[in-house]
Amino acid sequence: MPFSLQKCADLMVLDFGRNQLTGRIPEWINRLPNLIVFNLRLNKFQGNIPPKLCHLTSLQTLDLAGNNLSGRIPRCFNNFSMMSGKQRPTDHIYYSTEDTFGGVPDSQFLVLKGRFGEYSKNLQFVMTLDLSDNSLSGSIPVEITRLVQVQALNLSRNSLTGSIPDSIGGMELLESLDVSKNQLSGEIPQTFQG
Repeated sequence: MPFSLQKCADLMVLDFGRNQLTGRIPEWINRLPNLIVFNLRLNKFQGNIPPKLCHLTSLQTLDLAGNNLSGRIPRCFNNFSMMSGKQRPTDHIYYSTEDTFGGVPDSQFLVLKGRFGEYSKNLQFVMTLDLSDNSLSGSIPVEITRLVQVQALNLSRNSLTGSIPDSIGGMELLESLDVSKNQLSGEIPQTFQG
């Protein structure tokens, strides 16, 4: 990713999905404080998820799926104040790609402050955290369950161990949870019961 992008402090959407980009996720990413959508899906990034990513408090969609990322999921993910409900959106932004898991049809659209980039009948915004198809290890951090505004959480196809945190049932807006193809153990949390 070009180092000069860090000067684009007003950038709200950064989508490098479906490329052949390599290296590490840059540490300077925290210099984009207005970033709402960050998509690096299906590239060849490697190394750990940088903790400085947690400084992106306005983030509403984080998609790092399909890379070669390793290490643990940062516990500071609960700093995403937009996803945790600590902050309310000030701009109307809707963004989707055909890659978003959960069945969004083949379309891309962006609506920013009422201006349409492309019309779509599926005009909705889903707060998404997708870290699937990497080599992430360790347990699912309980801090991730504090992102109560998240509607889609995908941690599948990693090497996560331990049990599913009981507090995941507190994510009341969660519509899609995928933790398949990991090494999780224990019981399904009782908090899923209605």
